[in-house]
Amino acid sequence: MHALKSIHRLLAPGGLLLDIHPTDEPAGIYLGRGRSEHFIAWLEETDEYEEYRQADQAVAQAMSEGFYRLERRNLFWFTIHAASLPELELYLQQEWKDAILPPLAWRRLAQIQDSRQIPGEIRLRERIQLNALLPHG
Repeated sequence: MHALKSIHRLLAPGGLLLDIHPTDEPAGIYLGRGRSEHFIAWLEETDEYEEYRQADQAVAQAMSEGFYRLERRNLFWFTIHAASLPELELYLQQEWKDAILPPLAWRRLAQIQDSRQIPGEIRLRERIQLNALLPHG
């Protein structure tokens, strides 16, 4: 909430705040090639996606306190592509530190990779929310 209040003071007249963050829906892990894909599992987080619920609450509070008015809200899918299980693991280790690759997903991906039958790539897909907020006052 503090950041949203600070940004409110810094926005130029007629400015717009774009708040972009994932929803609290778990990200899906898929194997695929082109438009064809196979669902493997849901990615887990150590905090069960809590930070995204907190972001939603902060935006809602800033609007209820009159700092912003919602101009527009959109949802879209963001996909991370990995050529292999080690590449996915490295990405999660470096960029998504609270992510947990469930044991079943790890075993299924490793088994497919070991058999050299990876049908394309590993995809990690998460739902993203974009809020366009107009400042009040």
